[in-house]
Amino acid sequence: MKRLCITRKLFLLAFIVFFSPPPVSATNAELTLAIADSTCSTIKQVGKIFSRQTNIKLNYICQSSGLLVKGIIEEAILPDYFLSANKKWMNIVVEAGYVDSAAVTTNWGNQLVVTSFPSKTGDLQLQGLADLLTPSVEKVLIGDPEIAPYGAYAKQALVNADMWEKIQPKLKISPKISLSIRSLKKLSLTTPCIVAFLYKTNISDKMQIHFAVPQNLYPRINYFSAPLIRSVQKTEMALFLDFIRGDKASSIFESAGFVVNLPAQSHH
Repeated sequence: MKRLCITRKLFLLAFIVFFSPPPVSATNAELTLAIADSTCSTIKQVGKIFSRQTNIKLNYICQSSGLLVKGIIEEAILPDYFLSANKKWMNIVVEAGYVDSAAVTTNWGNQLVVTSFPSKTGDLQLQGLADLLTPSVEKVLIGDPEIAPYGAYAKQALVNADMWEKIQPKLKISPKISLSIRSLKKLSLTTPCIVAFLYKTNISDKMQIHFAVPQNLYPRINYFSAPLIRSVQKTEMALFLDFIRGDKASSIFESAGFVVNLPAQSHH
């Protein structure tokens, strides 16, 4: 009888081991994401749900697209996935052999706006780009056009509006969008008439959008993303790509104000 009980316990143990459904990720796998700073908050929201469902840890490197590319090419960072805020920087890593062009997709878009903190600027009323040249505006914050796509888009809009040279004395440059927002908030305390060029998705409830930059003055803003060829976490990456392009992630991006491009567009 005792032997029968032991045999039955061993059978039950074997059944649990061999027939229980495995977790999505049986190992302590990790993925490192190099993502454009303007998407950092939203990607982290999506990533939190993904990690909870799959047991895959996500590490985030949030910087301007240009700095991320510099880190990838110099191998100062070793990400599994790259998300660029424009096509230029994605093309560079494709041409350098770090990303397969067939794997690049465009899932989200954005819009450029001029914004300020209304409690600091008082009755500052702006209707369009030309108003930035008036005495009512003392400082204009933009991203560094050499490394930050949101700065490159702003520069292109100002060049096409024939304002780039005229607005130079008012410009203050930031390397990434989170620093632009921080500077805008801090400088608003001492410089009440200060505004910034930012993406629409980075505007908080405490900020005021004065106007959207006319779309005919700069290229349509699209984000380009792809896994890196050298990533060894192929299974985990496939799960992440399916999730990031799925309905749940798309809903989160849409709620954050991004333009969601569905179905996912592939750029060969």
